[in-house]
Amino acid sequence: MKILLAEDDTGLRDTLSEGLRGEGYTVVAVANGQAALQALEAENDFAAAILDGLLPKMTGFDVAVKVRGRANLGVVLMSGVFKGAQQQQEHLQKSGARAYLTKPFDLRRLVDTLRPFAPPPASSTAATQAQQAPAVPQQPLPAEGNLVEAPVLYLGWRIHREQHTGVLEVWGPEKARLFVYKGRLVFAQHSDPMLHIGIELMKDGTITPEQYKQALDLAVQRSNGLYEVLKAEGMATEVQMRALYKSLVPRIGERVAAMTGRFRWVATDAFSSIVPTASTSLLDCLLTSVSRAQEKELEQHLAPRRPLRLAPGEAWAEVTAHLQQACGSDSLTRAINGRATIAQLLEVSPTPQERLARARQVFLLMSTMAVRASLEPIPMQGRPAAAPTAPVDVAPVQPGPAPVSPSAPPPYAAAASTSSPQRPSAKPVVDAAADAGVQFTAEELGARERIAAMSKQIENKDLWEILGIQRGADVNTIKKAFYALSRDFHPDSFAGMRLGTAKGTLDHVFSRIQEAYTTLSDDHRRGEYEAKLKFEAGGGSSDVAAIFQAEGDFNRVKMLVERGELAGATKFIDKVATVLAGNEEVRGYKTFLDWWPTKSPATAEQIVRDLNTWYKAHPSAHSLVEFQGWIHLETGDHKRSKAAFKRVLDVDARHSGANRGMRAVNAKIDESEKANSGLRGLLKR
Repeated sequence: MKILLAEDDTGLRDTLSEGLRGEGYTVVAVANGQAALQALEAENDFAAAILDGLLPKMTGFDVAVKVRGRANLGVVLMSGVFKGAQQQQEHLQKSGARAYLTKPFDLRRLVDTLRPFAPPPASSTAATQAQQAPAVPQQPLPAEGNLVEAPVLYLGWRIHREQHTGVLEVWGPEKARLFVYKGRLVFAQHSDPMLHIGIELMKDGTITPEQYKQALDLAVQRSNGLYEVLKAEGMATEVQMRALYKSLVPRIGERVAAMTGRFRWVATDAFSSIVPTASTSLLDCLLTSVSRAQEKELEQHLAPRRPLRLAPGEAWAEVTAHLQQACGSDSLTRAINGRATIAQLLEVSPTPQERLARARQVFLLMSTMAVRASLEPIPMQGRPAAAPTAPVDVAPVQPGPAPVSPSAPPPYAAAASTSSPQRPSAKPVVDAAADAGVQFTAEELGARERIAAMSKQIENKDLWEILGIQRGADVNTIKKAFYALSRDFHPDSFAGMRLGTAKGTLDHVFSRIQEAYTTLSDDHRRGEYEAKLKFEAGGGSSDVAAIFQAEGDFNRVKMLVERGELAGATKFIDKVATVLAGNEEVRGYKTFLDWWPTKSPATAEQIVRDLNTWYKAHPSAHSLVEFQGWIHLETGDHKRSKAAFKRVLDVDARHSGANRGMRAVNAKIDESEKANSGLRGLLKR
């Protein structure tokens, strides 16, 4: 099925094109209205045209008017400018378009809009369904957790195989964020300053170091991403940056497979309108990452599982095909026998190189669930035949059970649910003056009152509450509740009535009812939604745009603190802490900034203990130790203050806050020594 996409923003055009192609559409993408009209006039087999309202050369609104007579063409208008319901309705009536989408929107909403008149080819026939479906059924990923229990490699393998879409954020000694669409890596960020678009632009001579610093300052001042600042200031073109991202994104993906720390997963495609796209194979990145992993990194994942015995699992053949590429050897395919433990497989390696190769193999096989794992011997029924090769050394299995670590985590297992990308439709802004002078009948007034009451009733309610049913109700109960509400609030129930501004409110009410039904009646969507509620109940936000904004503000907080402008930083930290509630580094900054105006000795010790706890959870956030130094300095404990600043400088000699603090505490010590020296002189007289 062929679709025309007309959008002048290159990033959004490429992202939407790729997403629609992933749904099975054939996409013709153009950048202006004139090209859109020419394409539509040249060919009559387009099922739909998606037009940005304000295209150059000819607006999308004008293009829609010119093709209005084509009965087999469904037009979807999109714009970030005309957001009022009345303006949108006027454009729809004038152009004959099927729908109007307000930017930003996610791909799911666009596909749902197209579905009635241009259904995704991937769902048109059972045969095509089988062809387009993921390799394995998609199950929700865990919303958050520990990377030793669920490594990036485990999460990435499932993202790749099950074709997940969302944002995976990981943090520990390093931080990274992976944006994936249908199992492919489309964008990535990393805390390593050398893995940065600005550095790439300096390397190829596009910008100077001075321009890079200027762009960073502007990004903080404007709370914008560096990508947008570089483009807006004319320092680099979008084409230049997108070309560099195509090499930068895979390099970030190749750094993360064996990371330790914690992770957060948000299932969403909302980022498609926010970040540039540089699509690459996530699996290839992860396999390369495994090939570079060192024994010290792998040991943290393997040590708790050393007592486990391994036997081939369901994905054995699929994964063992990658062992040579990722590990440099597939020697363990002949040694894994259901009896040998991980410790035994590793301990008799003839050389350090073979030991590292085996550690990589075990890590890859376990993370991809290619093996079964148990503390007890595993029967080897149906083991895949191995090619005849030289025998592989394995430490002898001792009589009796292998020693078991009581804290040994279980093998990687499929986990619970994730947060949902579903976004509620925005409540319309009602202009009460628009109904002035309209003489409504008693029936119409009653209808308007019922609509207003329902709108108020569902405001700020979750989807279960909107349908008026208990959380966890079965599908039949969900259907009955939906049908009952549909009888009362389907727009057709008000046919022939003048509703005035209540018409927009009715559309909002029914869209929320529909959203509740479509989400809760589908097992997968319901699982995602439940995880989203749980995640937000813990104080987090699953709104990707809000997270990006908060992170931009947090960077501003850091820069202001680094400059010593604590009062300025305080203006932003409350908003940041609301969105990034689970981030230990943010909590540390907020706690310190809240304490600083009072400098209360009564709470100082508890705050120092809290900062130290958060630093252990976030060991790259050295400012949390710096803050301890300032607190000790203000409360007169110069020895502990100096020790805290030194602790930071031992790992980051250029840390500006710790250097400033060390100078301050040394000055205080000098003053104290001079005062004591003067006092001793007076006493000697």
